[in-house]
Amino acid sequence: MSLQSNELIGVLENDEVKDFITKHLDDNPKVLTLKYAGKLNFDLVPVLSLLKFYQKAKHKLPRFVQSRLALTDRSYQQASSEQIASHKASILSGQSVIDLCAGLGVDSLAFASRFNRVVSIDSDPDLDELSRYNLKCLEIENIERRLGKAEDQDVDSFDWIYLDPDRRADGIRKVRIQDLQPNIYELLPKYEQKGKKVVLKLSPLLELNTLLDDWPNYIREVHFISQHNEMKEVLAFFGPGKEPCK
Repeated sequence: MSLQSNELIGVLENDEVKDFITKHLDDNPKVLTLKYAGKLNFDLVPVLSLLKFYQKAKHKLPRFVQSRLALTDRSYQQASSEQIASHKASILSGQSVIDLCAGLGVDSLAFASRFNRVVSIDSDPDLDELSRYNLKCLEIENIERRLGKAEDQDVDSFDWIYLDPDRRADGIRKVRIQDLQPNIYELLPKYEQKGKKVVLKLSPLLELNTLLDDWPNYIREVHFISQHNEMKEVLAFFGPGKEPCK
């Protein structure tokens, strides 16, 4: 069952629902359906849908499960794991970062522990509403959430630009870097002219040689991140300073 953001938040704001989820977090949803259908003061179907997400996410997004935060199947699939997000935050330093394609905001939450100021942006209204709800629940004050497009943002005042372009635009998984959204081939030249430091998150399936060929004097490092012996993400670092990547 797919819930709209306002419906999901309504479910989570029900104290009876939260108590039910806490009590049955490890139980089989099919068994719960047989046992409780028609016997509760709330609609069981969306609650069990959320329970399934939590059961799936307990290793990848433990904070979301423990704090009963809002997430959907799509946002779960697109998000970094909290462990990987924490690692990415640990290798950056500075006062401010702008997360231009923040999605549900897992990376933004990790950045908030390392930066004084985090601006978290996404163009999807549903994801934005879920993220705002989660920030309210966590009482995090150094993340500013905005609804908008990456290409419309003023990045001049930030130490780092973090860019995680959508690889599933229009419901189709993209395999070429130039097909990602937003178009990084339009954004990177602007950032290069400004001398900005950029971290670009990519899938291990995407070809990196094009980036190395097109920005030989701008790209500095490439990090390959694995978890449980599986390659998860590739980070390309751009900016002034060190010798270019070879």
